[in-house]
Amino acid sequence: LSVCVCGACVSGSKTAPHGPEFLSLFLLKLVDTDGDSPSTLATTAYDATLSQHHTWLVRKAVRLAFYGMPSNRAMMVKIYGTEEHSEADQLQMRLGLGGLGLAFSLSLSL
Repeated sequence: LSVCVCGACVSGSKTAPHGPEFLSLFLLKLVDTDGDSPSTLATTAYDATLSQHHTWLVRKAVRLAFYGMPSNRAMMVKIYGTEEHSEADQLQMRLGLGGLGLAFSLSLSL
């Protein structure tokens, strides 16, 4: 079953070329935003990156799956190991995600 409609994806890994872009954007939004739920942030990142590569049915299933995401507090514990995190923690996360975005861009040019 092909879930990607962009035509540029390699068979067998339909979302692999686009996944790092989504992950990077989602995590940046999660680190930089205090008020929105991870579900809302994931939906926004998905709409900006992966949704255009998926069929209508896959887009609806993904959005439904996002409703099952944990709360902000639970996500911060998973990322930082504690509910409390410093500005330095956030900066380190942003720098790491910037590297992920750069690696993604470079991989597209290969």
